[in-house]
Amino acid sequence: MKVSVVTINRNDAAGLARTLASTLGACGDTDGWEQIVVDGASTDGSMDALVPYRGNPRLASAVSEPDAGRYDAMNKGAARARGDFLLFLNAGDELVPGALEEFLRADPAADLAYGDLLVRWPDGSVRRKESPDPERVDAAWFLAESLPHPATFVSAALFRRLGGYDMSFLIVSDAKFFLDAVRGGARLFRLPFPVSVFDRSGISTDPAFAALHRRERRAFLEPVFGAKLARLVTSPGVRSAHGFPRPAQLDAAREDPDLARCLLRANDLLSAAWRFRAGRAILRGIARAAEARERRRTRPGSAEDDRT
Repeated sequence: MKVSVVTINRNDAAGLARTLASTLGACGDTDGWEQIVVDGASTDGSMDALVPYRGNPRLASAVSEPDAGRYDAMNKGAARARGDFLLFLNAGDELVPGALEEFLRADPAADLAYGDLLVRWPDGSVRRKESPDPERVDAAWFLAESLPHPATFVSAALFRRLGGYDMSFLIVSDAKFFLDAVRGGARLFRLPFPVSVFDRSGISTDPAFAALHRRERRAFLEPVFGAKLARLVTSPGVRSAHGFPRPAQLDAAREDPDLARCLLRANDLLSAAWRFRAGRAILRGIARAAEARERRRTRPGSAEDDRT
């Protein structure tokens, strides 16, 4: 088995250097993996971060050229990869020491193998986000969550079969990919260790993009669960995978530290309520019914087809 670590970057020289230090710098002597770097024509000297690793046999490919966005860059990296599994570790994210070796030893018979995620917050603190057991991850689970992208090893065969990441999305294509994979019967395996440290400075966690994040989530959830349920779970104030406060609240919070603390507390309470098992069970039942109704509606020969 071989793993391809795919790292994309655009004008984040310091972040790319941290990521490569955690992969090539720490695992350069480990067999069974390769590093792929896809840079989006950076102008800040990002590619200089590769200089210490020139000649390292694990550095399989490095290219700097314009692209059509981060998912285009990830697809490019996957196309260059020769591994059986792909791990997308973007610039700024870091591999947890020993995680790659543990995964290679585990050699799971799975399409998606995921571990826990360590999240580094702007104040420098690091918190562990535990991943769910596979039996909990059905289609309805994606109404509120997604698998941890930087901590998920994706079968290269599955990636090719699903056509890679949908480039029509700017933020949520990885979540859509995971939902499509689970609905298609992908085999899941939970790794009992943290895989990576996630840098929260990227676009997916930037509050300025919260509205776009909600719109994109609604766009990929609606065909599966219907417009009403997709609108409900992506409404402002309802917790998404990243728990954004609303932009207007953030503007006020910048001027009022007390308000900022209240917003963070309110967001924690929303998160706790959203995770309450009874509520999630009800939502899962609604989602399954919506998905079944959508399958009946689109099935050839259905009553809806006969009326059209």
